[in-house]
Amino acid sequence: MKLIKIALLAFLFFATSLHAQEHKLGNQNAKVTLIEYASLTCPHCATFHKEVLSKLTPYIDSGNLLYIYRDFPLDGTALGASMLAECIANKSGDKAYFDFIALLYKKQSEWSSAPDIKSALFKLASIAGFHETDSTSCLKNKEIYDAVIAERKQGEKQGVNATPSLFINGKKMKNTDYSTVKKQIEALLQ
Repeated sequence: MKLIKIALLAFLFFATSLHAQEHKLGNQNAKVTLIEYASLTCPHCATFHKEVLSKLTPYIDSGNLLYIYRDFPLDGTALGASMLAECIANKSGDKAYFDFIALLYKKQSEWSSAPDIKSALFKLASIAGFHETDSTSCLKNKEIYDAVIAERKQGEKQGVNATPSLFINGKKMKNTDYSTVKKQIEALLQ
């Protein structure tokens, strides 16, 4: 009986952690932590990922920067895309998650304004190995929905009201351009 209780507790912990994971790149003990709150339909977020985050890779790879991505969906379309990304992470891990996020930002103008947004999203999810039945099931998953909404509410409590919103070592950044972000990171690495 004791073994069954332990197994049940382990299962509940594991099941809960599947849906409430935080998505990180880099060294957990890095001197600098960059948290981004973003919406997958936000063109400014797409620009940030293409033009700024890609240039921060050397800081992440060297162990000097921990990057944390948090969802802050601005609309129902972004919410659905965030839920699909979470399901992909649950199935295949953080690498697949970040690959899917990068794909969504790269193709944002195509899927976010498609005549059939759901089909466009499902097509991109299939590239990540997610079948239509997986995607349909994912978008009906209340735990995933709640996790994404909880992340947004966490951002609201920290004063996030637009995307992308960046926090470096807990300090909210006013600008998200590369030179400003790099300057702040370099100052903290001194």
